[in-house]
Amino acid sequence: MDMRFADLIDTGMRQEVPMRLLILFVRVARMRDPQHPERPASTLTPVMVTDKLIEPGLTFNALVEEADAINPAWDLVLISTLSRADGNIPASQEAVPHLQRMADTVVSGGDLSCFIVYDRAETPLRIESNLAGG
Repeated sequence: MDMRFADLIDTGMRQEVPMRLLILFVRVARMRDPQHPERPASTLTPVMVTDKLIEPGLTFNALVEEADAINPAWDLVLISTLSRADGNIPASQEAVPHLQRMADTVVSGGDLSCFIVYDRAETPLRIESNLAGG
């Protein structure tokens, strides 16, 4: 999905139920696969997580500045959302297990297609996993 961060916030603001962004910052290590040198490969390592309410004024630049103030050693940001079926605002504590699952998915090389991914320049990216090794 090629969506600017501002579009993501606008879409979230229009939802009937309040949403919280789940945000995972990852570092990318480039690798070369000797069996397939024509195919670049990378490993992703979780660096830090946070959650934010979707609200007016939340910008990608502010997110980057806040993250860099904590730990600038990240390359990509993976984003998902959390809402509650009862229509209430999800508490930050409710995000913790979901953020852990996001990090675990990255570590295990799982499917990342359900996340919106941006690089530091806010360029939307698609990440493909290759657990089958071929």
